[in-house]
Amino acid sequence: MRTLPTSGSFTDSVAFGASADGSIIVGGAISTINAAVLWDPRGMHPLPDVAGGVDDSWAFGVTPDGTVVVGAGASVAGRVATRWINGRPESLAVPGQLRPGAASGVTPDGSRIVGAGGDHPEEAEGFLWHNGTITGIGDLPGGRTYSQAVRISQAGNVVVGLSFGDVPGFSSSFAVRWTAPTGLVNLGDIPGGGVGSTAIAVSGDGRFIGGHSFTERGVEAMIWDPAHGMRSLPVLLETKYGLNLGEWRLRTVADVTPDGAILVGEAAALDGHLEPYIVHMPAYCYPDCNADDALTVADLTCFMSKYAASDYVYADCDNDDRLTLADFGCFRTKFALGCP
Repeated sequence: MRTLPTSGSFTDSVAFGASADGSIIVGGAISTINAAVLWDPRGMHPLPDVAGGVDDSWAFGVTPDGTVVVGAGASVAGRVATRWINGRPESLAVPGQLRPGAASGVTPDGSRIVGAGGDHPEEAEGFLWHNGTITGIGDLPGGRTYSQAVRISQAGNVVVGLSFGDVPGFSSSFAVRWTAPTGLVNLGDIPGGGVGSTAIAVSGDGRFIGGHSFTERGVEAMIWDPAHGMRSLPVLLETKYGLNLGEWRLRTVADVTPDGAILVGEAAALDGHLEPYIVHMPAYCYPDCNADDALTVADLTCFMSKYAASDYVYADCDNDDRLTLADFGCFRTKFALGCP
């Protein structure tokens, strides 16, 4: 492990994202101003704020090749989602559309960006920015008017994050998944303990999601897929894979690899000490439709049932936001290839 240098007049710094090879790290640095910064092998480099703004910016995400950084900057009109291409800042605000306050996720080619924005300080809506058009993802019924788009799949069609919704007795935030055909889908939470969850990470195809949920053991790392629904990651590791976590409690899944086979996040010891963790586990097996850990004819029947029910979340096998005969061919191909 190594620490990242904080240079110049800045006193503290924090990292939020990294390129695929780890050579580019992005985040923020603090002094009398807040500045989006980029670390490369030569050191720390503050990123310029958007034209007309003050020095108050943060960088929250970066493309795998490190050329596009997304975050938030300050303009004469206030906080605005910002994209830096090779270090040059660009406001993502579009006149007459939802005001994007901050960007947190970006596709590998840098063309689709997600975040949250709005005009009311107590309310927000998650958004998807693409080619100068901003699409709001809406929010769940009831509760506060609030949603946040945190990450986006590699293909750019699946967005994950959180939104507030009503539950008996109070309002809480829930992990959500958004696509154009389905709109905002509440992924629920893990039964027991408190109520609420958040989606923070998503696989390349958008079908495997990580984050955290309230459980009887407190805040706990969770994973979600369309066959199993939401599950506790530590419970899965202990009961299915026989892993002894000892005193460590996995609190969240912060990111996953495109195939969903490697997960990273935050773990807490009984004394409250926090450390990062990394988990290697079998990649999510999409063709195991009925989630019985075996590929049989029953999975083909399961897929046909989901297709007939217009279950876009599962049955849109080729991820083109449509249900067509091509999805049958896609599923048969994945079924023939077997599980990873």
